[in-house]
Amino acid sequence: MHCNKKPFYLKGSKVDSSTMDAYLMHALSHVHRTRDVVIKNDAKLRNDANTDVMEDDSYRDQGFTRPKVLFLLPLKSIARRIVKRLIQLSPLTQKDNSMGQFKKEFGESDDELEEPNSSKPTDFNLLFAGDVEDHFLFGIKFTKKSVKLYSNFYASDIIVASPLALKLKIDGGEVTKKKGRPKENDSDFLSSIEIVVVDYADVISMQNWSHLHAVLEQLNHLPSKEHVTNVMRIRPWYLDEQARYYRQTIILSSYLTPEMNALFNGSCLNYEGKVKLATEFTGVLPKIQLEIRQVS
Repeated sequence: MHCNKKPFYLKGSKVDSSTMDAYLMHALSHVHRTRDVVIKNDAKLRNDANTDVMEDDSYRDQGFTRPKVLFLLPLKSIARRIVKRLIQLSPLTQKDNSMGQFKKEFGESDDELEEPNSSKPTDFNLLFAGDVEDHFLFGIKFTKKSVKLYSNFYASDIIVASPLALKLKIDGGEVTKKKGRPKENDSDFLSSIEIVVVDYADVISMQNWSHLHAVLEQLNHLPSKEHVTNVMRIRPWYLDEQARYYRQTIILSSYLTPEMNALFNGSCLNYEGKVKLATEFTGVLPKIQLEIRQVS
């Protein structure tokens, strides 16, 4: 948990993208390294059909499902910025034509308010200058040559979502266009998440944190259905329902709140331990020259 990053609403020369770049590069590295291991083992098994996978733990390289990284973000304007930067940092040069759909839904630039609300502080106007919709959910798939957005969840490597949209997806709250009735509950694509990034606390409300807690509670459970995977190649901690102890959870904020502490203490269970980076503010009372008795 890092509680001293520069906020989203800073613009121009004040922008510090180093924290965002760090976790995006970490996510890309994890996705590509995991993919390389699977491809290498696939090649070995094709070359030697008599290999006994059960006797060699090096072939246990998969989870129940493909998605490995989850980004939980508060607003479309922030999601757009992060996805565009993710594509810029990707080593893949050929981009899928799904970028057209992404630009149509999320926009192409950081549009600021034409007339800032004079009754609101400056940071409020800057933060809520872009698209403030908090309902979005889509997958990102990396192939050999391209980055594909809006891929099927079970074929995706990264899931980008707002807690609200993901909670509705888990609960089956989305309505089908044809039949007009709720979809079936589905959270199996979250069963094998290995990295969660919560870059969320600049936009905080109790309802949003309720959705956030509910989503994190659904991670790393045994799937309710069988999916296309080789059971003999599933890592043992998934089969033993211990995957949450191997998951990395990264929580980022510009300040520390009680809600963040509760999330950090209750939902981050990695067996390697926890690290909290917080800034202590000394306040102004030590600077007071006169001895003034305070009465509360």
